[in-house]
Amino acid sequence: MFAPNKKGDTPMHCAARAGRSKMVSFLTELARSRNRLHELLRKENGLKETALHDAVRIGNSSIVKSLLKADPKLAIYPEEGTSPLYLAVSLENIDITRILHDMSNGNLSFCGPNGQNALHAATFGGTVIRDVLKWNSSLTTRGDRDGSTPLHFASSFGQYPHGFHQLFQANPTLVYQADSKGLFPIHVAASMGALAVKHGKFRIFCSLYGNKNVHVSLANNSMQTPIDLARNLLPRGLYYKSNNVKWIYKALTYIGATYSRRRADKFERLDPNSIELKPEDESKEEETVKDASQILGLGSVLITTVAFGATFALPGGYIEDDHKNGGTATRAGRYTFDAFMMANTLAFICSSMATIGLMFSGTSMVKLKSRQINLRVSVYLITRSVTSLAAAFALGVYMVVAPVALATATMDGTNSGIMDISRHDL
Repeated sequence: MFAPNKKGDTPMHCAARAGRSKMVSFLTELARSRNRLHELLRKENGLKETALHDAVRIGNSSIVKSLLKADPKLAIYPEEGTSPLYLAVSLENIDITRILHDMSNGNLSFCGPNGQNALHAATFGGTVIRDVLKWNSSLTTRGDRDGSTPLHFASSFGQYPHGFHQLFQANPTLVYQADSKGLFPIHVAASMGALAVKHGKFRIFCSLYGNKNVHVSLANNSMQTPIDLARNLLPRGLYYKSNNVKWIYKALTYIGATYSRRRADKFERLDPNSIELKPEDESKEEETVKDASQILGLGSVLITTVAFGATFALPGGYIEDDHKNGGTATRAGRYTFDAFMMANTLAFICSSMATIGLMFSGTSMVKLKSRQINLRVSVYLITRSVTSLAAAFALGVYMVVAPVALATATMDGTNSGIMDISRHDL
């Protein structure tokens, strides 16, 4: 039962690697009956691995549980080298990772090869990094044989820094911990082409932006400061204003971040609101304007139709023809009704004007500059028409429901301003 093969594997290693749970249980009971259970389970093969490693590698959670139930301290072995936890984290097996921690009561090894630990492995996938940090936050400061901390690893992934935000939040001082060559995580990130500004990583930028020790005007190897990078990445032509690069640029501008110390004629430094298109970008911009006009045009026409229909389907109905002022609105003259008509009319006017503007912006016969202006104005009018239509809806509901169910009418979208106007009707 203890005899190894040429690779140093015992029958227990072979049974676990083959996924034979019944044989693992049989060998466990046989070793227990000889009072040699721990000796068998903790025996290492030529790779310095126990049978638990084999069970983790094939992802067999039932065998992992069986082995840990027989020996809860098995997750500590080997004392040096790759631990079962490191292996599970490397394979991104969250279930087995948590089984190892829970069944060992947290008494397990976090070690990995070359001086690494489980947190180093977690940065590659990033799926279990939160759990590892919760179990042992001191791993953040432990470097491998080269002195590289987990943050060095996370900083090396270029455009996709897995776990960088969690590691930075867990211990912000890690940005000042160098490896054996004197490189800080920011050097590693820069060598891989990742700066928070360059790739528009807004959450990472906010973490750095809020740290008083971070200098926002330092230049990189290309003599570009963060605001230079942000300025150069602003899209040309029409674009959605609420994007990460725009917010980063505004934040840097607000605190007075400086541009690189170079002659002004050597690089572009224009107002971001007046960025001119390059000739090769004009055809792409024309397609962008055309697509936006078509999509927004559908919404604008829909709003116009709804507002037009609401004008002749007034809340409360009409006075019967055989009465005085027959055919007129029953609630005319009330403050709520007047506000409803004003909001609905404003929605109709704005959406109608927006529709006309979108017709011009979507026509290739019009110059590109004029099309851009019409599209910008139309977007502004559409937002105002949506706001007005929402107000008209709330006022209409309040007008017909409030006399019998004031609480319901209030919950249906009215606000304090509408209620103040409507109190004159009650």
